[in-house]
Parts: sequence; C-alpha cells; structure tokens
Amino acid sequence: MIAVLQRVSSASVETDGRICGRCGRGLLILLGVAVGDGIADADALADYHRYSEILASLISEYEQQYGPLHGFGHSTTETGSWVCSAWPWEN
Repeated sequence: MIAVLQRVSSASVETDGRICGRCGRGLLILLGVAVGDGIADADALADYHRYSEILASLISEYEQQYGPLHGFGHSTTETGSWVCSAWPWEN
C-alpha cells in the first residue's frame, strides 16, 4: 500500500470515459493498493486516520484557548487557508 499526497488546482477521476470524482483546489491523495495488502494494512491506515483526527482536534482546542501553536504563523484551525496561498518560492 502506498499513498501520494499532491497539491492541485483541480483534479478528477475518470473511469470508462465517465468522471466519477472531482475536486477543486486543495490536496489530492492517490492511494495504491496491491494484491498482497491485507487487513493489517487497512487497519493501520484506519488507525493513522483516527489518530490524525484526534491530534487535529487537540491542536484545535489548544489554539482556540491559547492561540496558534506554531511559531511560524500556520494554524490548524484555519483549515485549508494555506492551500489557497502561494508556496514560499512562488512569491
């Protein structure tokens, strides 16, 4: 199992000439699953997702009470705002 995360201006998935998914500007995750992947791989991915949500929730609660956690200006409570801005080397 492998996952690729990519920043996109737009993306779509087409199967047999039919678009079955699309998104605008944001992040796209391409997930590759192989024949040898099993339940343990799926469980690990589900655990990662669950713990990521818990972490995001804890960070959000902290930031709402005390302000931004990161010293360089990024805030997890402003979800997606950084996706719309230029990367540092694009300025």
